[in-house]
Amino acid sequence: LPDHSIIGRFIQRHEDYLTEAFFVSLTRQVLKVTGSDTRTVSGDGTVVEAAASRYRVLKEEALKQAVEQAQQAVAEVPEDEQRIQRLEQLQEAEHVLQVRKAVKKAKGKNADGMQISPGEPEAVIQPLKDKKSFAPSYRPSVLANAVRVIVAQAVDASSETQVVAGMLEQARAQGDIEAALFDAGYHCKGVLEATEQHEVELLCPEGQSQGASWDKQSEKYYLKSRFQYDAQRDSYRCPQGQELTRLSEYKGSEQYPGYVLYGTLACEGCAQRSRCTKSARGRRIKRYAEDAAKEQLRQKMEEPGTRERYLKRQGMVEPVFSQLKCRQGLRRFRRKGLKAIRCEFALHAMAYNLSRAMALWLWDATVIFRWLFFAVMSSIQ
Repeated sequence: LPDHSIIGRFIQRHEDYLTEAFFVSLTRQVLKVTGSDTRTVSGDGTVVEAAASRYRVLKEEALKQAVEQAQQAVAEVPEDEQRIQRLEQLQEAEHVLQVRKAVKKAKGKNADGMQISPGEPEAVIQPLKDKKSFAPSYRPSVLANAVRVIVAQAVDASSETQVVAGMLEQARAQGDIEAALFDAGYHCKGVLEATEQHEVELLCPEGQSQGASWDKQSEKYYLKSRFQYDAQRDSYRCPQGQELTRLSEYKGSEQYPGYVLYGTLACEGCAQRSRCTKSARGRRIKRYAEDAAKEQLRQKMEEPGTRERYLKRQGMVEPVFSQLKCRQGLRRFRRKGLKAIRCEFALHAMAYNLSRAMALWLWDATVIFRWLFFAVMSSIQ
């Protein structure tokens, strides 16, 4: 029997093939066995801890001190391989941290206090699903079909939306996709463009999908969706009936997207101003290039038939992660590095698909047996 070292070397040798081509090939066979397809898929993601301790993460200042100490240690014993590896590991972590800080600052966000795990620099310090604790972790995502077979899978360090285009391409290798269902976290420009590029119908609410209203959760101020855009007049109409006209236009840059700014002078005497804005200039609305597509999607999601179709999303994809975490033990990754993590998650997805195929096959066999049993009993009677 092969031991763990042989299995580990096999996985390392065929890592790329197992992650992509073999997953697609196996899933294609599972779809045949289960008699299912990829016409309607549901997507979601989760957060899984990396193989790194949350108590050993370092901030920039502490990381610089660790690099200096490692450099001194190497200078004392230049031939010590362990000290050299430690220094290289810390320097790589320092470089990754600087890149992440630059990206965050470019978005206009505060990058002070960012942390990194020197032992797993590709993992991102982010909140876990309980929203109470932070740890080095990754974000695996899946697309599941109507019978909860995983037809596409991917892993990103911190984003669930950036992998949507790749997952749609992976799922299309096994069949045509007509509709893709996502929750409100995917209501963004990248997902809109990905589904449009692959000619897939997108069903995705802007906010909560429970109750009569599917608006965003917060109602502290009037939401942008409450302002109606008039394409002919190129203006917005606020909830109180006032018109917001074009004020200026920003062409955009490499860091920030372009937009058109709309506003009005009617806010000064408006009785609902406290619910609309704090600005002394009154309420301002920025219209981006993707807003037209978002408005069309918002109107579609208000249709009763579309809502009924969308409500199947939760039952299609949520149980998948329950199975992966509770039955297969995917509460923490065992390997290190994003490439190795992607292979590990692909193996989990393939094990899940095989178990799903067996479950559906046994269900069909049980149904046939029961039908034959009752048919025989009826004939005897």
